[in-house]
Amino acid sequence: MGDILFFAILAGFIFFKLRATLGKRDGSAPSARPPGSVLGGFAKPKNDGTIIDVTPLKKTETAVPEPKEPENLTAEMKAQIAKIKEKDAGFSAARFLSGASTAYEMVITALNDGDKDTLQDLLDTENLNAFEAEIERRKASGNEYKTTLVAIVSSDIKEITLVKNMAEITVDFVSEQTSVVKDKEGKIVEGNPSRVSRITDSWVFRRDITSRDPNWTIIAT
Repeated sequence: MGDILFFAILAGFIFFKLRATLGKRDGSAPSARPPGSVLGGFAKPKNDGTIIDVTPLKKTETAVPEPKEPENLTAEMKAQIAKIKEKDAGFSAARFLSGASTAYEMVITALNDGDKDTLQDLLDTENLNAFEAEIERRKASGNEYKTTLVAIVSSDIKEITLVKNMAEITVDFVSEQTSVVKDKEGKIVEGNPSRVSRITDSWVFRRDITSRDPNWTIIAT
């Protein structure tokens, strides 16, 4: 009898510890969240081209601080941003620039790798066709083309327009890159992997700010 009582007490103690450690289910399922929530307004594609949600569920004490708004915004730019926020309260010029810089790097990498799927997620039809043609030209040449993005020195908003629900933002990127072309034998025929060049690009991003699709599309490079 004493043994039975001992094991009953022991079983109760183990159950209590498991409940305290694992918690309990209340029968409710986690609430659904809309796909495509993004950091900086840019969807981050998986390798298979689908969109993953990279927005934190909630802010914590260790959350990354909100990036500061650009200091070079003109009064006209600020006015356009205010109009965008009337229709998309979550818009932030700082987060947009962060996402635009990521997209800039992704395009350069995708061109290097011949990754048409990633380019399709980021570019409009006209630019996608041009990049795909360049990928095919490189393949046909038999040479290896390699551009390395060493650093993005700066990214600045130069123009913002809002026509009805369609927003277009022009961003000037200053970056440091190396570029090299090798033939089939691996011999360098153009460029120098040790020479860093400073490159200035002006890209235009477009998005319907009332759309549930969070992607900004690159319409000019």
